[in-house]
Amino acid sequence: MHGTNMMLAGGPGSGKSTIVLDMLPKLTLQGMKVLFVSGEMDEIAHYKYCKRMPNFACVQTLFLKNYSENVKEALEHVFNEGYDVIAIDSIAEVLEMYKDAYRTTESAAEFWFLNLQDQHKKGGNKNKYYTTFVFAIPQTCNPCDAFSHFQIPVLKQLNHFHTPFETNQL
Repeated sequence: MHGTNMMLAGGPGSGKSTIVLDMLPKLTLQGMKVLFVSGEMDEIAHYKYCKRMPNFACVQTLFLKNYSENVKEALEHVFNEGYDVIAIDSIAEVLEMYKDAYRTTESAAEFWFLNLQDQHKKGGNKNKYYTTFVFAIPQTCNPCDAFSHFQIPVLKQLNHFHTPFETNQL
C-alpha cells in the first residue's frame, strides 16, 4: 500500500467521509502513522464524529480551515513529518483554499499539490515515509459525466485506484 493513491468518489451524503473516518482508526491501531486533513470539518464537527465513532479520536487531524491564509505552508510543514497514510476530505476544498490564499489559478494549485503529493509518495519527508494518499472527491454531476474540470488533472495522476468497496483490503 506504500506510495499509492486511493480515491473515494460520490455525491453529498454518500458516505465518503464515513468510510475514511472508519478506515483511519483501524490503520492507526495497526501501527500506521495516519493523518486526516479536513478542508470541511471544524473542531465541533470533529467532536461530534468522535462521539459517534469513538475510535476516530486516535487519528491525528489537521483542520485546514484554521490555516486558510497559509494553506501551502501548513500542509508542507505537516506532511514533512512523514505519514504512512494521509486522507484528505476533500481535495476540492484544499485546491480552492490554495487558489484563494495565493490568488492563483486552478492549474497552479493542482501543479503545487501534485508535486507535493509526488514528493511524499516517494519518501521525500524527514522520516522517509512512502505516503499513501486517500482522497474524498465530491461528485456533483451525473455519474456518467467527468468530475469537475479542475479535478481531472488530479485524477490523471492517480496511479492506483480503489473503489470504496475495496477498502477492506487494507
